[in-house]
Amino acid sequence: RSIETCLRVLRNIYRHCDAPRDLPFSPKYLPRLVSFLALNATIQEYVSVILASCCDATDKQNDIAKLGGLEMAISMTLRSCGKGAPKCEFPRSHLEAALDILAALTRENSEIACAVSARSELVALFFEILQNPNNSAEIKIFTSLCITNMVRSEGSDILKDDRVAKGLIPNLAKLLARESSVRAR
Repeated sequence: RSIETCLRVLRNIYRHCDAPRDLPFSPKYLPRLVSFLALNATIQEYVSVILASCCDATDKQNDIAKLGGLEMAISMTLRSCGKGAPKCEFPRSHLEAALDILAALTRENSEIACAVSARSELVALFFEILQNPNNSAEIKIFTSLCITNMVRSEGSDILKDDRVAKGLIPNLAKLLARESSVRAR
């Protein structure tokens, strides 16, 4: 319970633009933070937001991936949508946090973006998420960022996928329309 409380506080701190971005990536803290991605859903959410907020460089993304954070984030995303085992019910905030860290890990990192695009079940899930009218604008934005990061990466074949033109572009147009929430814009 105390870990959860501390992580909640850290999540709120690292959401602020003036928070020091390098501290979570010190060799003393990063392995522990990434290991928390294997704990309960609430802790996974907090850690995902912390890491996504601070993951602003390729070396940081690679450090998280080397420690198993990429696989844990993929697993979180799949499990949040009822894919994979064990079958559990998760709040929508869990999916949002999982997509947030995936979007942060794939941003301007071709190696990680290609690894994600090679997971056909995950890519199919991204397009399912975009098509689901019950998903929030935030979930759709993070999903769109994941797909866009894969499209921009060298070596990814996702641009050849018809769903990019048929699914991603119309959803981005809707999300950027004047009627959408301010946060999504």
